[in-house]
Amino acid sequence: WCDRCEFEICAECTESREEDDITVITQSRTVGQRNIVHWYMVDKVLQILCASHCDVWSVFFPAGVGEKEAAVITKADFVDVVGDLLDGDTSGAAEFFELMQDYLGNHARLVDNVPAGAVVECLRVQDLSLLPDDVVH
Repeated sequence: WCDRCEFEICAECTESREEDDITVITQSRTVGQRNIVHWYMVDKVLQILCASHCDVWSVFFPAGVGEKEAAVITKADFVDVVGDLLDGDTSGAAEFFELMQDYLGNHARLVDNVPAGAVVECLRVQDLSLLPDDVVH
């Protein structure tokens, strides 16, 4: 319904809607392509961590950490560590940090720091066979 011409849809409105649809489709493709690139990056980091059979805490805190609850990982430290995992791709690691913050939500946004426990939880991979049945199903 077109309020201007009081008709179901006029030629101008049809053209305008087609232009709007093209814009939306283009934006959707761009977002979709970006999401695919992000997923490949996340998948690569998780594959590396799984293949290494390492504790995520030890990746970020090789010398150990006093109080795990109070520990935070700075963006710079995260980029250094994950950049190494991504063969020196520090811009990809910085994007990964932003994705992780988005995933964790506003409670994890502490400027350029993320609670270490939240990072470990994001990157933790569990063997489904080791989980209780009520969690798996």
